[in-house]
Amino acid sequence: MLAKNVQLIEALQEIKIHEGETNFLAPQCQYIIGKEGNEACWVSSWTVVTKHNSNKLLRDFVVLVLFIITIIIIIITIIIIVIITIIIK
Repeated sequence: MLAKNVQLIEALQEIKIHEGETNFLAPQCQYIIGKEGNEACWVSSWTVVTKHNSNKLLRDFVVLVLFIITIIIIIITIIIIVIITIIIK
């Protein structure tokens, strides 16, 4: 995980060097670039990146749960339709 964060910081520094303007980057990335050279940057950057990843993981988890609930509702509906069909015959 640390190696990925180091790669991220280095890539952001390269973007800053080559592009000069970094307003198009996400606020988390701008924050990381703004803190470069500071030892606290490593902890702060890791926290920002982790928070961003946590939000994405939470969103992905919610989507997965909603998908599973939808599948369960569809299965229950099919079972009810089959039962009603058998009762009517």
